[in-house]
Amino acid sequence: MREAVRDGVILNMVTVMEIVHYFRHLPNQHLQDRMESILNLATLTLVDLNLDVMKLALDLLTKHAGAGIGARDSAILATMKRNNVKRIATHDTAFKRIRGVEVVDDLAKDHKSRMRR
Repeated sequence: MREAVRDGVILNMVTVMEIVHYFRHLPNQHLQDRMESILNLATLTLVDLNLDVMKLALDLLTKHAGAGIGARDSAILATMKRNNVKRIATHDTAFKRIRGVEVVDDLAKDHKSRMRR
């Protein structure tokens, strides 16, 4: 994950809300602190979710629905495609079924490591 942050992070607001959703059970101040840390990354680029990206997301949704990609996921894939991004940090296994997308899943690695102990 640190390598990915060093290389640069591109997020759209859908992705930001996915992160907030993941942290939703934290106490409010912890959630605020984590989000502030993410949104203040020097390597972060926030991109618009505009009409062009939304139309591409609709195409990707129909193309990859069988792989388990939903509407928010398709918006993320469209943002990746428009910004020539091939790698995503996620625990969502549906992305692993998309050809051309490299998934970095530190949660799965951490889980496997704990299971071996």
